[in-house]
Formats: sequence, structure tokens, C-alpha cells
Amino acid sequence: TIRPNVFEVVVEFVPVNVQIEMDEEREEIAAQNGLKEGSLITARWIKPVERRHSKQVVAHAMFQFADRESANQAIREGIVINGKQLNARKSEVDVVQCVKCRGEGHFAADCRSDQIGCGRCKESHRTSDCTAGENDLWCIRCKTEGHGAADRNCPMHRRKVEEKKARDPETRYKYFITEDAVTWVLTSES
Repeated sequence: TIRPNVFEVVVEFVPVNVQIEMDEEREEIAAQNGLKEGSLITARWIKPVERRHSKQVVAHAMFQFADRESANQAIREGIVINGKQLNARKSEVDVVQCVKCRGEGHFAADCRSDQIGCGRCKESHRTSDCTAGENDLWCIRCKTEGHGAADRNCPMHRRKVEEKKARDPETRYKYFITEDAVTWVLTSES
């Protein structure tokens, strides 16, 4: 596999009033945390802003670093924002799921299927149009009741994630691997 040119780190519980998308804000965060100049390339909110609860004050963010060392520094030391020490961790492996057909490995924009698969019930309609209640959930992926297709605990989803992890041994490590033996720490799941 081709290694990415960016190294993604999840920063937890970032105050939502911080404008992490702004270059000046990212540069300030990098400077406050002693990160190499230019190492924090981008930052974005993981959950779209429009889907936040009206009283939400913190959210998780995805920070992209230009090099392994800076990403590892953030993971090891955390990130300080507005004087608050925040936990940072390597982004987890995930499997791309089409929101149209619920198949894997492609996005809806590239979907070739004529079928529409609801992410909440057995019906063939857009998930956003679904009226199924919590007791009516059905997973189109594993063909069972009790959860929707986007559930991270879906047995099919977990199996696909484990298969993807098996193809990339670096996913078993807490840090992005470098020549420094300190980065050779396995995650607790490994």
C-alpha cells in the first residue's frame, strides 16, 4: 500500500468556539504546543457543524500533520488549546461505506448500484427519509435486527475493519512508526 503524505490524529473535546479551519488558528495551536512550523497542515471537525446539538461546547477534531514526528508528539503530549490539555490519538482504521447502496469501498458519488439501501430499516429509501424507530432497526449489511448499517458495533463492520487492519500492520501501533523505538508501542487492542 502507498503510505499517506499526511498523518491523521483525533483531538478530543476541542472547544467548538475555536476556529480550527483557519490558518492563523492552526499556526497558533502549533506554536503553543511546540510543534514544528508548518507541521499542522489542516484541522477539521469530525462531525459536521450543522449536526451539532445547540448547547454543544466541545467536539472531536481531525488534525492532519505533515510528518510522523509531529503527529507522534501530539499523541504523546496531547494538544493544549485555550489553556486546556486535550487528549490526542492516532486516527482509527475505518471502512468506507456508500450511503446510497450501503456497499463498501466506494462513496455514493461513485456508486453504480440502482438499489437504494436504508441505513436504518429494510425498506428501499434514503436513510434521511426513514421513519423507523429504535425498535425497528435492521442492518442491510449483516441482515440482522437491532442496529442500523452505520453502527460501529455491527459484526460485519467490525470484521471488515479487522480485515483492513490485518493488511496494514502499522494500524496495530499507538504511534506512527519511526526509527525511534518509543514509537513501537502496540495499541491495547493488539
